[in-house]
Amino acid sequence: NAFVGGSSNNPAIEEVEGVIDINFSTLALAPAIGTPTLECVDGSGVEVRNSIIMSTNAATEVGCPNVTVLNSALEMAMGDNVALGNVDINWFTDYLAGDFHLKSNNYPTEIQAAALWESGDPTTDIDGDLRPMADGTPDFAGADRLP
Repeated sequence: NAFVGGSSNNPAIEEVEGVIDINFSTLALAPAIGTPTLECVDGSGVEVRNSIIMSTNAATEVGCPNVTVLNSALEMAMGDNVALGNVDINWFTDYLAGDFHLKSNNYPTEIQAAALWESGDPTTDIDGDLRPMADGTPDFAGADRLP
C-alpha cells in the first residue's frame, strides 16, 4: 500500500540487485527524461501484484527483464494485466504532486477489478478503507480503493 513517484530523471523504483515484492501500490512517473517507472537490471527477483504502473513520458513503464507482473493495471499491454492506454493525469487527485488517490468517477473502470485479493495481502488500502479479504475476490488495483 504505497504511492511511489519518480523524480525528473529517475524511475519510481530502480532495482539493481535484490528482491522486491510490490503489492497494492501505485507507481507513477511525471513528465521527464524518458525512463521507465519501474526499472531493473535483471528483474528476476521482482514481483508486482495488484498495482498500477503509469508514466506521462514516452518511455515504457516497465523496463525489467524477467519481472513478474500480475493482476495489475498499466498503460502498456503486458501479459494478462489490464492495459489502460495513455495515462490521463486527471484520473488522480494531483498526479504531478505525487497524490495518486483516484478521483471518484474519473478513472478507467477496469481498475476496479484488475487486482485479485489473496490471503496475506493488505486488508486495507492506503487510507484504511477495507479490502474484500476473500481469496480470489476482484479488487481495485493500486494503493487507493474507492468505497
